[in-house]
Amino acid sequence: MRFAQSLTGGTTDGRGSRTIAILTTSSAVVSIVTPIASVIAILLKPDSRVPAIVLGAYLCLLTTALLLLLIRNDRRHHNEIIAQERFHHDQVIEQELRTGRASRYAPAMVPLRKAYGCLGNATWTMVEGDGSEESFIRHLRDALQFLAEAFSLVTDQPCRTVIKMTYVQVQGMHIRDPLVYTLCRSDESDAIEPSEEVRNGDSIRNNSDFRQIFEGNAHCFFCNDLPAELANGYQNSHWDSATIKSGDFRYRSAIVWPIARARPLGTQNHERREVIGFLCVDTPAVGAFNETFDVPIGTAFCGVLHLALHRFRASQTADVRATTEKTPEH
Repeated sequence: MRFAQSLTGGTTDGRGSRTIAILTTSSAVVSIVTPIASVIAILLKPDSRVPAIVLGAYLCLLTTALLLLLIRNDRRHHNEIIAQERFHHDQVIEQELRTGRASRYAPAMVPLRKAYGCLGNATWTMVEGDGSEESFIRHLRDALQFLAEAFSLVTDQPCRTVIKMTYVQVQGMHIRDPLVYTLCRSDESDAIEPSEEVRNGDSIRNNSDFRQIFEGNAHCFFCNDLPAELANGYQNSHWDSATIKSGDFRYRSAIVWPIARARPLGTQNHERREVIGFLCVDTPAVGAFNETFDVPIGTAFCGVLHLALHRFRASQTADVRATTEKTPEH
């Protein structure tokens, strides 16, 4: 089949087979008929020129047929070499996709271990340290930077990480919609004054990722092409109409995890839990994350992060309560 395809330069197997059959049959017929024709010609007309003419015609036909067969065989061989090279190239790419990413998880364990170490220092600050917000945020930022480095090594793309905290504003007897504000970022250039963001905040209901976790009780939010999800109703309070129209998105893939107490073993996933914040990682590249392997990394990190942030939030609540009690009533 391959021989026929290559001889015809991409034609069907039937046409190639017929061409070879015709050339082979013609060569066989010429080889058989030529001696017989020579003998008959000599008997009928004993002229020395007749056998020479017949022999010359025989050689010409035979040589032409052989040349055509050699040319077509050379084309077949050339096409087979090209096909083998393409197959080998595809195998190399497939092997790189399959094992190249897997091999990057090993070096990513180094910054990931450092991230856990910094997170431990942040927790220690609240448990046995000075309990200052400045020291806690410093250790927390270091942890996020190492976590972003780990994901950058795994995805081979620049990644950022951020921690969002949830809160609810109360106005008189009315409780407003839950909001989120940025507590800490891995990229200091993106830093926003905490007081300003807490004052404004982002509505959880206006962001599909937070809403899916906070209201839908999802174990995480995972998307490898956020702009494509806009057509499916994806919402992001930081993407205004001008950003969507220009396509100037700072990130296109993201994973968001809830920061909450881990569910006890044996409980059902639909059981709700208190979500005190979110851990987010994003990158400008499309298709950067692997849901099977990358989601568990953040899930485990959030389990430890919850303890640190729970202590931090409890400390802040105690400070606010103490300040309120010391304030004289008018």
